[in-house]
Amino acid sequence: MRTSEINSQAFGPSTIREAADANRDPILVGTPWRRGYGHWQVSRMRDVRAVLAHPGTTTDDLAFRVFSRFRERHGGVDSIFRLSRQISRAHRTPNDAERMDAITVTKRLLECLPAQDFRSPLAALVASGETEADAMAMAVQKPIMEWRAAALGINAALGQEIETDSIDILASLDRTAIPDFIKLEPKAARIMGNLSAMNVGWSAGQKIPLIHLISPAFLAIEPLSKTSGLMLAHLADNPDLQDTLRNRAELRPAYLREVERLLGAVRYVARQIGPAGLDLGDMHLPPHSLVSCDLAAANRDPELWQDPEAFRFDRARLQTATFSFGSLACTGSQLSRLFLSTLLDAALETVRLAAPFTAKPDDRRFARWSMIRGYESCRLRFAAI
Repeated sequence: MRTSEINSQAFGPSTIREAADANRDPILVGTPWRRGYGHWQVSRMRDVRAVLAHPGTTTDDLAFRVFSRFRERHGGVDSIFRLSRQISRAHRTPNDAERMDAITVTKRLLECLPAQDFRSPLAALVASGETEADAMAMAVQKPIMEWRAAALGINAALGQEIETDSIDILASLDRTAIPDFIKLEPKAARIMGNLSAMNVGWSAGQKIPLIHLISPAFLAIEPLSKTSGLMLAHLADNPDLQDTLRNRAELRPAYLREVERLLGAVRYVARQIGPAGLDLGDMHLPPHSLVSCDLAAANRDPELWQDPEAFRFDRARLQTATFSFGSLACTGSQLSRLFLSTLLDAALETVRLAAPFTAKPDDRRFARWSMIRGYESCRLRFAAI
């Protein structure tokens, strides 16, 4: 039950050092190293925690300031400017109104999750016998669409369009030079228009700007979706593990803790060091350095986990880096854990997962961007229990 195949083959070595690739960069734990000019990477748990939790650390404020000046001079990028500001969180302060709104949206999703039916889509897949299908589309994304629609009271297809466009915008920002951001303006304008078309009801006296839904209701769903796909694929690749978890439900919480540690989809989190720099003991990060925090590597730190690549049920409960640290940490850790637990129970109690009978090169198609690792599509074999 190791992840070595995922790490070294499916997410094989990268030939690009400055530009990150969440799927292909090797997962290595070591001292901080320089990715490029003014750009560092940290991978040890103690370093990742120090960077993310330090009160002087911010998001990448420099890039957003450059974009702001470009907008003032050239114009024509109002929608992408609003979205990139939301995505980059360069304006954020700890516990501000936007974060409180994100918590409110997350609670709404959490409250609606127990009523969501994960079993029916799986049962429908095997109603006519054993079949092969894209697990991402049928077992993960379909119930997510319906769950979000029920929680927010919106059209499921509209919600999925907003999510797809938002993820595409985020990935495009990652690989597009600022002068070319104008090419993203039509799609950004469509997102803003679709947000305006939503009719979300809130409690009396409560009003949440629709732009504040982008992160908790749409962007934050992407890593949850990718982790879910990695988990289903891991189960398909380990049939004996499936049987164990199916017959011994008391082991599922321990398995899910290892899923969180080893299959968390968020690979890199970017931060900017404050004006005083940051002392990491054996390394001093210069003032205003951009730092990529490798969460996947931190979760494999041998100082904390013996034989860190192995899935083990007997590990002590330790905090992972999966949901980040500090004032800008993810607000959805509880939601993510409940979602994965619900999906795991539904899968184990409804279907038996396996790799396709005949392997094809495109059975598992990986996401191609710097922050998130995981599958865009993942063809698996489904059979009734």
